[in-house]
Amino acid sequence: RRFNQSQVELYRNISQYVSRVFRFQYPMDYLMPKRVSYAKSANYARKENLWHEIAEEAYYSKVMVDYKLSKGNYVVDVDGNRLLDLTMQGGMLALGYNPDALIDARASRLFDKYLTQSPNIAEYPPAEFPDLVRSSILPAAPAGLSDVYFTDGVGNLANEAAIKVALLKFRETR
Repeated sequence: RRFNQSQVELYRNISQYVSRVFRFQYPMDYLMPKRVSYAKSANYARKENLWHEIAEEAYYSKVMVDYKLSKGNYVVDVDGNRLLDLTMQGGMLALGYNPDALIDARASRLFDKYLTQSPNIAEYPPAEFPDLVRSSILPAAPAGLSDVYFTDGVGNLANEAAIKVALLKFRETR
C-alpha cells in the first residue's frame, strides 16, 4: 500500500507523540525518517516470488521485517526504516519486539519449562505457579497490595492497564 504525504506526516506526528509517552520503557532514537523507501523489500519479494505464494495472506503490506533489529514497539524493515507498530501484529506481540526480559529468560530454567511449551496457565496452572507469582509479580505490586488477579487468559486487559498506567505517568510529568 502506498501512503500519500499527508498520511506519512500524520503517522510521523502520531509516532513522535506516542514515543514521548512510552520513551521511559524503550529509550532509543524514535524519529521517523523523512523519506521511507521499500526498495529492498520489493526486490526481495519479487526475486523470491514471495507474494505470489502468500497473496491471500499478504494483503496488509509487502514489507520484509528485520526481526533482529526490531525493538520494543518499533519494527525495522530490511530497508532500515524504523516504524512504530501500533497494532503489534494484531496483538500477538504484547511485550514488543525482542523484550529484554524474555531474552534474559533464555538462560533461566523457567524458559524451557514455560516459554518453549507455551502452556495455558489460566486453565492448567503448574504446581509451582503460586510460588512463581509470589516471587516474581508480587514484589512489583504497589505497597499495600497483596493479591494478583488475572481476569482473562490472553492478556488483553493487562495491555490496556499498561497503556493506562503509561498515560497516567505521562500526565504526571507534564
